[in-house]
Amino acid sequence: MQCDKIDYDSYSEAQKVINQAKNIRIYCNGKRIKRSPPKKPKRVYKCEHCGKWHLTSKLRNNYKK
Repeated sequence: MQCDKIDYDSYSEAQKVINQAKNIRIYCNGKRIKRSPPKKPKRVYKCEHCGKWHLTSKLRNNYKK
């Protein structure tokens, strides 16, 4: 079964995308804005439908923001 989400073949491949997203900075008129972009990926999970890896901006249920 294929999902509509972006999929990754391995956990490490998906984790690299998250690590790169952590380094994103937002600039406006040459000055850095301190807020983060919305919906930044926070963790990787294995999909029970397609068996591939996806990203989510949600933390696990037992974690607090």
